[in-house]
Amino acid sequence: MRRTQLGELPREPFAWMGSDNTTGPYRVSLKSPRSGALFGGMFLTGSAFVGALVLQDPTPGAIIAGTVVTVIFAGLGIFLLVMAVARRRWIVACRRASSQWAIGLV
Repeated sequence: MRRTQLGELPREPFAWMGSDNTTGPYRVSLKSPRSGALFGGMFLTGSAFVGALVLQDPTPGAIIAGTVVTVIFAGLGIFLLVMAVARRRWIVACRRASSQWAIGLV
């Protein structure tokens, strides 16, 4: 990752997230790092729950299906957590570059 010069704004990670205009009562925005981390944690919790359910029914079909679902949920959860960390670091860098950090407006 390239260091930014003083006053230069860093590039936004996952820029497609910042341009998403969600409307409607049931749409959830993942623009904030907090919401991304929350959904990532929920997916990881869901994958642990599915993994626990698989252990209770040890038939081969249930083990295969449960493992696939667990891996998909866990992968999505980890991806969302990594995205949340990257976007949080970007927000902090933007605040520092725009000098809001120095005057205490953070």
